Amino acid sequence: MHPDQTKRITGRAIRRTVLELAARDGNRCALCGGPIDLDLAGTDPDGPTLEHRIPIALGGTNDADNLALAHHVCNARRGKRNPTQLGRQSRQW
Repeated sequence: MHPDQTKRITGRAIRRTVLELAARDGNRCALCGGPIDLDLAGTDPDGPTLEHRIPIALGGTNDADNLALAHHVCNARRGKRNPTQLGRQSRQW
């Protein structure tokens, strides 16, 4: 695995990635399907966060194919469990 694939995404790169994912997938939470307000801070419960389909802790990367948008609260609830551990399939997977 290339080191940049697990390197933490910070600062402006987060905002740029959020906008790229919104353009690719629409402004919808990958976990609940609800709309995401891109003007909210990522720390707001309804704000946009980068959701790792396969969590970094379970071997996932920061590749675009492994990223989606999710509400902060949805992403926090999911934690580092993979979709099959959630007991339901998430919206996009």
